[in-house]
Amino acid sequence: MRRKNWELKGIFWISTLLFVGFLAAPILLLLGKSLLGDGGLTGEFYVSVVTRDGFLTALGSSFAVAAASAVAATVIAFLMAYAVHYTELPKWAKRLITAVATLPMFLPTITYGFAIIYSLIPWSPSAPSSSSPGPGPWSSPP
Repeated sequence: MRRKNWELKGIFWISTLLFVGFLAAPILLLLGKSLLGDGGLTGEFYVSVVTRDGFLTALGSSFAVAAASAVAATVIAFLMAYAVHYTELPKWAKRLITAVATLPMFLPTITYGFAIIYSLIPWSPSAPSSSSPGPGPWSSPP
């Protein structure tokens, strides 16, 4: 029993050290560097971002998208849960709904980010060089 306790504590501390070393420490270093200016501690970098034209519009859009996503996810989850637990759907349909609901848990969150980023890029490294990328968020205006 004592050996198992020691192994669990060791795994916990190794996981904690990896988390701190690869995630928390770089974030804290970036935060510290962002607060240092030429004359010492400063908030000028944050002030320049917040006072920039379009910042409040972008912030409001971010909150609107977040709220709309939360409402849509809640409605969809409610309808799926209701369909599985309180309807007379065939068993295969309930299993299908349950499988579709659990499918996103098999992909790491970062996979969705890469999918979104690469679906917005109008060019592909494997595309022939003679093709033009066409209009897109990163293309320059004519």
